Amino acid sequence: MSRPLRVICTGLFAAGALAACSNVPELDDQISPALRDADFPTLLPLDTALNATGLPNVTPAAEGKAVQDDLAARAARLRARAAALNSVEN
Repeated sequence: MSRPLRVICTGLFAAGALAACSNVPELDDQISPALRDADFPTLLPLDTALNATGLPNVTPAAEGKAVQDDLAARAARLRARAAALNSVEN
């Protein structure tokens, strides 16, 4: 093993060893008793939650169609620009 690689590996090992020795605060000690005894929230189906936001319901197919249309328009503009540049050079 080359010397720089050995130094890097030793440094990474030392950093990992130091990180393993740190004290991580316990999350249970930071939760209030009222929050600990609270009921779990009611879970909603994803469709219900998304429709409750008031945002339009966009399907992946519609989103993909919009992206395809945008890319086709960009390609047409680039082709027209290339044709204009080619006609100027000739």
